[in-house]
Amino acid sequence: MPELPDVENFKRTLDRTARNKKIAHVEVRAGKILQGVSARKLARALTGRKLTRSRRHGKHLFARIGNGPWLALHFGMTGYFADFKKLEDDPAHDRLRLDFNNGTHFAFVNQRKFGKLHLVDAPDDLIGEEKLGPDALDKKLTLKKFRALLGDRRGAIKAALMDQNLIAGIGNVYSDEILFQARLHPQTQVEDLDDTQVGNLYRV
Repeated sequence: MPELPDVENFKRTLDRTARNKKIAHVEVRAGKILQGVSARKLARALTGRKLTRSRRHGKHLFARIGNGPWLALHFGMTGYFADFKKLEDDPAHDRLRLDFNNGTHFAFVNQRKFGKLHLVDAPDDLIGEEKLGPDALDKKLTLKKFRALLGDRRGAIKAALMDQNLIAGIGNVYSDEILFQARLHPQTQVEDLDDTQVGNLYRV
């Protein structure tokens, strides 16, 4: 499943290949991934406009539509972006495709349809609705705040790191890597960590 570093790369792909290009046509091919918005409403919101800004929070990516609402994306287990010039190069599992005025195309590919697309007034609306914790790389997440987040936590440290309501962005792969680098067993109980271990975990 795409985690924080993967979604950061998706953000950079969107910025490089899709941002500030006028959208001429929108093709929605899987209504299952739409959350609280119809295919018609989504197409109407996007057509004739540009994606002007992007923001990532944890595993979620947000793209602003002109000066209006934001397109919110979660990539599920298999999601990614594809950009291409010829329609015959459109990937098989394209669920949303944007066709730009300059003849290029941008697709949200999601083979198993576990991804999600929303329209939101602001990213913080969805972040609050899903009760997401701070982004794992947010500069405001200081060691003091990290200690406070873990302070009342019980259970295994790996489960804590993967809890998106505690800290957003870390999944199975990166929690294992973080714990390996921090020399902590995944089943180490949070309440058993001393100050040195918490500090080392934070730095990793």
